Amino acid sequence: MTRLLTAALISAISLVAFILLSGCIVPPTPEATPTPLPTPSPVASPQLSGCDALPTLFERDACFLSRAQGGNAPADCGKVVNYSVVDTCYAFFAKARDDSSFCGLMKFAENRSACYYRMAKARGDFRLCPLIGDAALRNVCALELSDPQALCANETDKKQLCIATASNDSSACLADALPDDCLYAFANATNSVAACSDIANESREWACYSALALALENASVCGSITDVDVHDACLRSLPNAPSSLCYLLASQDRKFACLAVAEENEAFCQQVSDGAVRDLCYAQYAQAVRREFSCTKIVSAAYRNACYLNISIVTGNYALCANLTPELERDKCYSANAIASNRQEICSFIKLDTLLSPCQSTVAVQLDNPSLCNAIVLSFYKDRCYSTIIEAGTYNATFCGRITVGTWHDECYMRAAMRLGEPSLCESVNSLSAKQACYRQFAS
Repeated sequence: MTRLLTAALISAISLVAFILLSGCIVPPTPEATPTPLPTPSPVASPQLSGCDALPTLFERDACFLSRAQGGNAPADCGKVVNYSVVDTCYAFFAKARDDSSFCGLMKFAENRSACYYRMAKARGDFRLCPLIGDAALRNVCALELSDPQALCANETDKKQLCIATASNDSSACLADALPDDCLYAFANATNSVAACSDIANESREWACYSALALALENASVCGSITDVDVHDACLRSLPNAPSSLCYLLASQDRKFACLAVAEENEAFCQQVSDGAVRDLCYAQYAQAVRREFSCTKIVSAAYRNACYLNISIVTGNYALCANLTPELERDKCYSANAIASNRQEICSFIKLDTLLSPCQSTVAVQLDNPSLCNAIVLSFYKDRCYSTIIEAGTYNATFCGRITVGTWHDECYMRAAMRLGEPSLCESVNSLSAKQACYRQFAS
């Protein structure tokens, strides 16, 4: 029995040893004592100061705006929350620093457009116009600042000439199919002697000098002509030349052209054989005697247009403008006549709105009549017309009643009432709030 117990005990001990050795039972590892975490120190709330400490959003925005402008610190504009105030802040720096980049930081698209437009106008630089988001204002900007591409967008036959004239740069003519014709027309349109020298064809170059000498009544321009006969003809083509000197000219054609002007006899032009000289002869004669029928005999469009334009203004016969080509030249002729005679109704013959509106506005301003602004097509020119006349403050108050735009109608009466010291004019103001404001001007 004792042997059996002993054997059983040995077997049990062996089994436990086997299990321990095989890794099935791992003695427990004493648990490490955890390291206590440090107690965090209390963090103090940040103390607000300056603009940030103000109680309302309105006050904070006003504070940042004032600080930005007063401290010349545009970075403070970015701390403003209200978009309108943000734009006001950046507009200040755009003007103060003449820096258009501030316009691009504005929040409202219409404010950005207005900012770019003001800067373009202030600089006289049409290159800022493409940055304007509003298409109508962008076009107005380009036209007002004489962007050659915008001014000539509707031109087809003589686009390069149009671009050259608008930019006052004859190099644009070099891209024309007929560069000499373009340069010739440019030289005569801008009185540029240098443009004549760029003409490849020598005879065309000399004709250019002759035309300019006549236009400028400057004999020194003839000195650029190397041919003796043409040089003499150039000199004799100048106004008020005595006919006795015409017979001394070597060129027979030039002698006849000289005599036509000196003796005021168109028959001499008919004897001129050279076409260019004959055109010049008719143009000179027509201008000398103010006889538009002679313009019909001119072949060259440039001479013919100039002939009709000059005579139409001198004689006051705007109907002659119908003879000019292309359309742009006709429109310019009508505009010149309307402005010269202060007759706005002549502007109505103009086809291009971009020339029509300025024509109507110019006449209205010259006549100091705000009611004439009613007829203007483009709203920008119309508003500018009203504001220019009304702010000048010399108009007749009776014109106010004929203004069709309500706000300008009331503004016209309000300005007139204050200027003339006549409170009774306030009664003609339509808007109740504006009428009350008008009367308040006299309260003190």
